[in-house]
Amino acid sequence: MIRKQESVIEQLVKGDKSTFEKVFHEYFPRLYRFAFDFVKDRDIARELTHETFVKLWVSRTNLDPSSNLNALLYTICQHQCLNFLKHKKVLLKFQELHQNGLDNLEAQSEILNDYNFNRLDLEHLEKKTYQSIQSLPEQCRLVFELSRFKNLKYSEIATTLHISVKTVEGHITLALKKLREDLKDFL
Repeated sequence: MIRKQESVIEQLVKGDKSTFEKVFHEYFPRLYRFAFDFVKDRDIARELTHETFVKLWVSRTNLDPSSNLNALLYTICQHQCLNFLKHKKVLLKFQELHQNGLDNLEAQSEILNDYNFNRLDLEHLEKKTYQSIQSLPEQCRLVFELSRFKNLKYSEIATTLHISVKTVEGHITLALKKLREDLKDFL
């Protein structure tokens, strides 16, 4: 143990960086293993453990000197892991919904491809599709066109437009929803 717990916390409250470094070096390996047991990813576990120490340092002035440092650090790390897992759950749910939307679109595309149009219907569909795409908000339209007409990957679109991949996914989802609504008479 570094020093008596109460003395360590008092030093942290005062902003003693050398005490903080000692706490960091003593607890980092244990907290890292603790985080890794939950997130099963070395880089993420390392990041969450670092964030634990950042939170400790940022909130140091609010620490109670009689607190148990060990329990405090594990509690902070636990919350970091829980927040990460909650975020990952939401992300996976979004990806699942997005994939279901893509699967649905592919199924609708197959039906559309199998449908026997005459020339007039095809021209009307093309016009309606063009109008629907043009009516999209500018950024949404640009993202959709880069994805569908230039065959760029979401990550390439994000890099090109200086937006996140999630924003690209959101624009694609919005565009596909609008197209489905506008072209429902043809599907």
